[in-house]
Parts: sequence; C-alpha cells; structure tokens
Amino acid sequence: MGNKAYKFRLDPNQEQQAFLAKCFGCSRFVYNHFLRVTTDVYAESKKHFRYREWANLLVQLKKEFVWLSEVNSQASQQTLKDLESALTRFFKKLGSFPRFKRKSNRQSFRIPQHFSITEDGKLKLPKMTPIKMVIHREITETIKSVTISKTPSGKYFACLLTEQDLAIAPLNGD
Repeated sequence: MGNKAYKFRLDPNQEQQAFLAKCFGCSRFVYNHFLRVTTDVYAESKKHFRYREWANLLVQLKKEFVWLSEVNSQASQQTLKDLESALTRFFKKLGSFPRFKRKSNRQSFRIPQHFSITEDGKLKLPKMTPIKMVIHREITETIKSVTISKTPSGKYFACLLTEQDLAIAPLNGD
C-alpha cells in the first residue's frame, strides 16, 4: 500500500470563504494554544504532554471559547495530532522545534473523515455547503483525508490523500 495525493483548486463563495476562515483560525488557535501549554508545562516540570491530555483539555477549551465548537471538531483533533507528530520529530532529532502558526503564512486544516465528493464535482465538508472544485483528473483510489489550504495570495486548494496498491519491485533487477 502507498499514498498518492491529488491537488485541486477550490472556488468557494463568500459565505464558504468566511466559514473556511473560521476553520483556519480555530486550527491555528488550537495549535498555538497547546504548543504554548506544552512548552510552559515542560519548562516547569519537565513533563511531556501528549495527544490524550490535549484532547481532554480541548473539551475544556471549547467550553471556555464557544466559537471553537462552530467548526468541525475533527480539524481541531487532527491539529493536535499534527502537533504531537512535530514534537515527536523534534525529540527524536529529526526536525526543529515546532513554530507558532501565523495568519500571514499559508493556512490549512485537515479532515480525516466524513467528507465526500458529490456527483457534480463539489467537495462536501462537515458543517458546510458543498464547495465547487475544479477536478482536472480522475481519482481512482480510496480517499483517506482532505487538506484544505489557502495561499497568501488568496487561492484555495483541496489536497486529497488516497491509498493505492503498489506493485512490489523485483529484487536485484530480476
């Protein structure tokens, strides 16, 4: 099994752009908040926080900041998993320490499930009306997740991660 990604241009209307901006903002807020919490806890007690502790704290955070519940909860949970992955890579000395996310950079969030592509080529995300997508090639594999991104120039993209069967390469050129 292997992964293959397809990147398509999105054409959201004004209402959809406003909702996507909320999703980007909530994802960025959750990432930055838990990165700050983790660095503070580590500085005080040398204790590492992981996804399970963060997920429990996220429930409390949603009660404090009600606007976090307006967007898809999977995006927030996936953000926590991405943060855990970044910290794990840092502690294994495979990458640098995670940086705080900024609004001026490329913005993105990932949804691992409960999305679909409609018959007329639109991307259906949870809590949102279907977004017009420019599909320029056929997707034949099983779609595993979708990452929605916005470039600093204001263009929107959907990157669909698929899983495909790979033929095993012969050994020694046989």
